[in-house]
Amino acid sequence: MKNMKDKKSLLIVLMIVLFSGFIVSCSDDDDDPQPTESKTFSLYTKDYTKWYYFSFEENDTIGSGSANPTDSDDASWKKRTDWDLAFHYKDVRTNSGVSGNGDGGMLEASSVKFDSVLVAPTTGYTVDDSLDIRLTSAMPPVYTTSTANSVCDDWASYNHSEGAWVFVKKVFIVKTADGKYAKIWLKSFLDDEDNSGTITMQYAYQSDGSTSLE
Repeated sequence: MKNMKDKKSLLIVLMIVLFSGFIVSCSDDDDDPQPTESKTFSLYTKDYTKWYYFSFEENDTIGSGSANPTDSDDASWKKRTDWDLAFHYKDVRTNSGVSGNGDGGMLEASSVKFDSVLVAPTTGYTVDDSLDIRLTSAMPPVYTTSTANSVCDDWASYNHSEGAWVFVKKVFIVKTADGKYAKIWLKSFLDDEDNSGTITMQYAYQSDGSTSLE
């Protein structure tokens, strides 16, 4: 009888150990970073009077019933933390510095291959500052002082001698308004008919707050 009781006690202990291990394993799985999904977003930005505010969470521009908040709304948009990037022509803002009260910023990734950028650094992000942006389509162009992020200031340029747009292949890591991370590739400033004014961006956003961008 004693041997039977000892065997039952041992069996109970083994079951407890195995069940505990299962719980730990499930807990570890829950802590794993969520895989990021690559998405593509296109937006016409050739209205020189407007900034278009974008949320990674929404995968869309946002606004008070409109995707086209005007530049005169800058003071109110600076206070908001529901946007992560803003676009004007080929200029880009992050919700940081003089553009916004968020925890945003941007840095250039060490790799130019989008799929090779796997982890977001936790430091080294540049916040927005005052920059000159184009105000009209007239030639010669007229500029005005506004705010934007200087890290991606050179992603697109027009080569007048060749009569063509040039896009520097770079991957940027964005720190969002609430301190999460995304990687972006600003692929083009042309639409399907090669007209300028449409930004096409590939991105992957890590919604769980981890630094993993796989």
